Amino acid sequence: MAERGGAEAVARDPNAQRAIETAMDASDAALSASVRAAREEIRAVGSGVHEAVSATHGVLHQSMSDHSGRLDVMTQSMEAMQRQSELQRLQNEILMRQVTELRSMLSDVKVSQHPVRHGVPTCKRARVHACASDRIFHSFRLNPVQ
Repeated sequence: MAERGGAEAVARDPNAQRAIETAMDASDAALSASVRAAREEIRAVGSGVHEAVSATHGVLHQSMSDHSGRLDVMTQSMEAMQRQSELQRLQNEILMRQVTELRSMLSDVKVSQHPVRHGVPTCKRARVHACASDRIFHSFRLNPVQ
C-alpha cells in the first residue's frame, strides 16, 4: 500500500484497489468486496435520494406556483368585489338624495295647491258650505231672534 501512495490514495483509485486485492488473503478480499458493495449501495441510495429531492422540489415549486396563482385570482376577485360594493354604496347614497329631493318637491307642490288645512276644508263644495254656515252663524250673532 505504501508503494501506491498510502491507504487514502488507494481508496480513491479503483485500479490500485484491484492490484492490492490480488495480494490479499481470501478473508481480506471478501471484506474488501463487501466494503466495495456497501459503497455501491450507498452511491445508489444517494442517487435515489437526489432524484427524490429533485422531484419533490419540482412538485413543491409547481404547488407553490399554483397556490400563488389562486391567491392572485382571489385577491383580484376581492378587489373587484370591494370596488363593486363601494360603487353600490355611492349609488345608494345618490338615490337616497334624489328620493329626498323628490319628496320635498312633491310636498311643496301639495302645499301650494291646497289651502292651509287648519279648519278650512280642501274641496270647493265643502269650502262653500263652510262659508255659508259661517255667514249664518255670524248673522245670528249680530241679529239675535227675539
